[in-house]
Amino acid sequence: MNNYPQDPQNQQNPQQYQQPQYQPQPQYPAPEDPGRGMGIASMVLGIIGLCTGWCWGVGAVLGIVGIVLAIMSGNKSKQVGLKQNGLAITGLVCSIIAVVCGAGCLICTISAFSAVNSAPYVSYNYKW
Repeated sequence: MNNYPQDPQNQQNPQQYQQPQYQPQPQYPAPEDPGRGMGIASMVLGIIGLCTGWCWGVGAVLGIVGIVLAIMSGNKSKQVGLKQNGLAITGLVCSIIAVVCGAGCLICTISAFSAVNSAPYVSYNYKW
């Protein structure tokens, strides 16, 4: 038989041993990303630019604004020491695609109008 005080089989010592209580570590908030709002705006403009790319260059204009906002968002995030957020990257990709599609549709529209306007005028005046 063991005579150690912490021996659970020895019931002679009823004294309880408790674990020391530690203070919890303070929780620090994650650093705020100052470019998050511009990243969201860039993504929204890129998506709207993709949807309106067929509308006479509106998509290209929205895409250019989206590209500028995505670059500004990335620069603000890097100044704080954070990586560029995914919303800004998504906005940059959508905006680039919107610029390409919008410019392509604008070029096609301009070439179609110039082809119609350069066609010779044919008059069908029948003399009966």
